[in-house]
Amino acid sequence: MLPWADKWDNESSEVVQLIIPFFRRKSNKLLLSIGTPFPEKLAKPPTIPKNIVAEALKFQSFLLEDTSRTYEQTGRYFGVSRARVSQLMSILRQLPETFLSSMKDCSDPNVLAVFSGRQLIRISRLVTLEKREKAILWQLKINAKKIAEKLTGEQKADFSLRPVL
Repeated sequence: MLPWADKWDNESSEVVQLIIPFFRRKSNKLLLSIGTPFPEKLAKPPTIPKNIVAEALKFQSFLLEDTSRTYEQTGRYFGVSRARVSQLMSILRQLPETFLSSMKDCSDPNVLAVFSGRQLIRISRLVTLEKREKAILWQLKINAKKIAEKLTGEQKADFSLRPVL
């Protein structure tokens, strides 16, 4: 033992408690920080759904520019698979023209979320045109209340006047 340490080693020793700020954050792994807090997490920007009909029309116009182009070439050009190009072309062939024309310029994220790619593929696989039209109207009917809740006053007026089919 050190000679100068003897004077601290006695019965009247005091206990000292240090308070050190300790921070932890759980992400993919546990992160620890002593003394310095972590910066605030940035909020994720809201996702904006794609307009599937506009995308499909863009693919179709690319295919029509040169009739020798294949789905595979189109997929490579746009960075998607051949199967995706086939799905989008199926949507264009099977869905009613009135619906496609009203959806091609749609930019309302609430309506675009209702008519996602998966939903449009499901509707396009229905047997008859009449069933497809009913499915589109049904989707609008069951989601109209949800859409209307998210809209402001001016948007509500526009939404109620919008032709569907």
